[in-house]
Amino acid sequence: MKPALKLILIVVLYTATLLQIPSLTRAHNINKKWAVLISGFSDPSENMDRDFSILKSILSTYYGFADSNMFFQLYAISETVHSALTDWLASRSNYGDLVFIFIASHGGGYNNRYGRIEGGRIDADGDEGPEVYNATSGKWFGVDECLHFQMDRSLYWDDQMKQDLATIKYGRMIAFIYGCEFENSTENCFSGGFIDDISGPRRIIVTSGNETWYSWAAGYPIQRGYFSRYFIDSLDPNSYHFRNADTDGDGAISVCEAFMYAYQNDPRRTDPINGETPWMDSNGDRRPTFLNGQDQGGHYEVTYFATQTWLNNSMYTGNVADVNNDGCVDMADIDQAVAHFGGECDPYANQLWDPLVDVNYDNLNDMADISIIIDQFGWEK
Repeated sequence: MKPALKLILIVVLYTATLLQIPSLTRAHNINKKWAVLISGFSDPSENMDRDFSILKSILSTYYGFADSNMFFQLYAISETVHSALTDWLASRSNYGDLVFIFIASHGGGYNNRYGRIEGGRIDADGDEGPEVYNATSGKWFGVDECLHFQMDRSLYWDDQMKQDLATIKYGRMIAFIYGCEFENSTENCFSGGFIDDISGPRRIIVTSGNETWYSWAAGYPIQRGYFSRYFIDSLDPNSYHFRNADTDGDGAISVCEAFMYAYQNDPRRTDPINGETPWMDSNGDRRPTFLNGQDQGGHYEVTYFATQTWLNNSMYTGNVADVNNDGCVDMADIDQAVAHFGGECDPYANQLWDPLVDVNYDNLNDMADISIIIDQFGWEK
């Protein structure tokens, strides 16, 4: 923060305190809810159809997702994902909305155990960073990951998803990417590699595996992922999974609770040969990831944002002025607002605008946002 501007804000804040401007707590209310549920499998004996049907029913029955607000497609192609995100969702959602994305298919990337590319490609734009060392050339290179859609053998790359998500307006986004292998399949996974591309503010990215190994699903008649089944079932208020996952006893399941419950109960996670390592990023730092020949950043982050993101509206009692989601409104929030002052929403070019600072959801970071933060200064959850 510039010293002069910071001094002015402190004076304004102090004056507002003396005048006892009434504080109006503004909750992180969810305006509307949208879901994109897409499966890329085609083999009747190797798919996750039951996961998708159960998830769709839970969202509709218990969390108020209207059928008209859900894009649901089994046996899809890669173009389906692109169209669903950039046409269907981008033309409907707005700032303040909750967006839930669940996409599952086979995948491609780099297999670190066997030291080979399996369905991935050499990164051309450098966004993957130094991942794999080539002893012949003496240089590091990165590998892009993809989802493989069986119906037309098309590929949906992590770079494409980054561009597609940038077209979407939202208040909170939950993106679950499930790249999986079935017991008798020769397909691959590597969904964790999407994190360093699509990580961002107010986004929670959940993947069924890490960046350099497989994750698994059971084929017919089970048709469910080993990790995803526990994540999905924990959201059902009538199941014992819900009761067991609700570790804080508040009667609701946060995204963090759903992930941790699935992570802890995933039977494949502890398999020494054909295991899987689910990942979660919830603070926009592009971690976990794979760099310099090894995983970086642990398997997940238990952040305030992840513990305070639910699918049910009744739980949102926070404050939009708490732009860094730490449970209080203080100078750190003002610092962040001033650092992005003057930013205007432009998902392709503007690096200044921050959706966290845009507390009034008008696509601008300006004095209107700072005024709200000043008005709420001193609030604590």
